[in-house]
Amino acid sequence: MKSLSRIIKANPIRSFIVLTYCWSWLIWSGLYFVIPDGMYSAPGVPNDLPPSFILFFIAGGIGPSLIGLLLTGIISGKGDVVNILLQLRSWRFSGMWIPAVLFTAPAIALAARFLQFNSGYEVPDILKLSGIIPALFMGLIAGLLEEFGWRGFLLPRLLERFHPFIAGLTVGIPWGIWHSIPAYWGIGSVYGSDFWLYFLIADLSNLIAFSVLIAFTCNSVRDRIQLAILFHASMSASINIFLSDLPTKADTIRLLGNFSVAAWAAVIIAAIVFRFNTMNQKHQIE
Repeated sequence: MKSLSRIIKANPIRSFIVLTYCWSWLIWSGLYFVIPDGMYSAPGVPNDLPPSFILFFIAGGIGPSLIGLLLTGIISGKGDVVNILLQLRSWRFSGMWIPAVLFTAPAIALAARFLQFNSGYEVPDILKLSGIIPALFMGLIAGLLEEFGWRGFLLPRLLERFHPFIAGLTVGIPWGIWHSIPAYWGIGSVYGSDFWLYFLIADLSNLIAFSVLIAFTCNSVRDRIQLAILFHASMSASINIFLSDLPTKADTIRLLGNFSVAAWAAVIIAAIVFRFNTMNQKHQIE
């Protein structure tokens, strides 16, 4: 046990990624025995998912936060675990951080729909926004299951060594690949395995972009895991509301590409703002 603890302390980043993948992917492999061809292949789903399916998804999805908190206890002690959890007591932030975190993802999704206009689609009508509360709730649950690991454990260690852009990329790649199994059992299974590969690539691009955006946020407001959780919830809700009504493979492929373009445009804007703020701070010090 002591030798394992030494390995983890010497290699915290690698240990987190390996253990998170082992936990989540081993559990998610059980989905094959529940619905082998994906959640949209069985009658009654996704509106009437079997309890075992939901159990596997949640048990695998909690891997990042569970491993992140466990490794924090091993490396830094139980006190740091308590401090991270206690951050959830306060949801007050100065300035425009809450609006920025909550509305960046919807703006990106709407921009993707705007780029989709010439294919015959329009921005969803107001009636679709009635699903925003359950979508945000599900996104909040996903954020709690994941963010104590990806942004609570992994990102701070990378921000100590790298620029937020590089740190965000470094988190985003394993974060995106980690989603490959649920991506298949979700929308990736609708159009077959050939589409799933494209979906995986597009989803990876989008998640890396969002990872960089979250990294810029967390670099500006340290030790506030709530912002990452809210960003995650907003991202998930925006995808469910604005990007889930596509009837054909071609429409889905086109919109995924548009979404990626819009997300990376937001990354460029965030990088410019970060650079501008950094230069201003240097001038003020001088």
